[in-house]
Amino acid sequence: MYLIVNPVAGRGRGRAAWPQIEALLQEKGLSYTVGFTAHPGHATELARQAVAAGHQVVVAVGGDGTLTEVINGLALSPVRVGLIPVGSGNDFARSLQIPSDDLTRAVQVLAEARSFAVDLGKVGDAFFINVAGVGFDAIVARTMVEKAKWLRGSAAYVYAMLRSLLTLRPIPVQLVLDGVEYYFETILVVVANGKYFGGGMYIAPTAEVDDGYFDVVVLEDLSVPAFLRAFPSVYRGEHLTHPKIKVFRARKVVIRPGSEAGVVPSQAEGNFIGNAPKEFSIIPAACQVLAPAEVVAARRQMREELALGSLA
Repeated sequence: MYLIVNPVAGRGRGRAAWPQIEALLQEKGLSYTVGFTAHPGHATELARQAVAAGHQVVVAVGGDGTLTEVINGLALSPVRVGLIPVGSGNDFARSLQIPSDDLTRAVQVLAEARSFAVDLGKVGDAFFINVAGVGFDAIVARTMVEKAKWLRGSAAYVYAMLRSLLTLRPIPVQLVLDGVEYYFETILVVVANGKYFGGGMYIAPTAEVDDGYFDVVVLEDLSVPAFLRAFPSVYRGEHLTHPKIKVFRARKVVIRPGSEAGVVPSQAEGNFIGNAPKEFSIIPAACQVLAPAEVVAARRQMREELALGSLA
């Protein structure tokens, strides 16, 4: 087992948590090698080295950003991926029900070594495992990096969101879902593999990480007051009943500016990745992840039921 520790994850929580994590690994009798990241992109380099060295399990000790770098370093190899969530958002860990406030339980997941196959998203040459999108969330992601480094998790997201609201305007976009074209005046489009983003927002309650589809959540042209009134419901997953919110399922998502002069910023896993046009593709069952035994059992049972239903 190779652990990739991001010491600055969670505003330094990665560094602070490592002694306890190491003690728990030793208590469980787990054999491991560890590497510490030193700069952005380093987790990808370390993951590649781990694969080349023959490690069968690579563990990201950090947040969603660290996990994303690790996924890109593994590049669809059969190596299994573990996660000890000590980052700011830890949104993909929520989908896997791996607690960020219980390191003992997170290490126990590694000891149990139960895994199942999840889908990955791809945009350009890069992979993502949780959420990508265009519009307001990309602006917020950029603002978080530039203006909210002193906050963590949902507090950082809410602060950046409120700052970004000052310039909130609907953006015309052309959305092509598995070849079917739509046009929206939209605040944001979320291309979701996982259920959560922004440090705990339940943005895509019906998304499943292993169903072979994205859930595409489209927020149409809300005014700022209407947006603020609707916003709290996203933490409960109740926003999908709003008449200005649409949800689609697709394997391939193409997003283009809806006008010649339009600028549509985009993000993947909270990182600004330039402006649209962008093409997002799902890669089914592309990555084996370690998860709690009950989660793995539930996912396997669901797949078996779906397979039996398709034969009926």
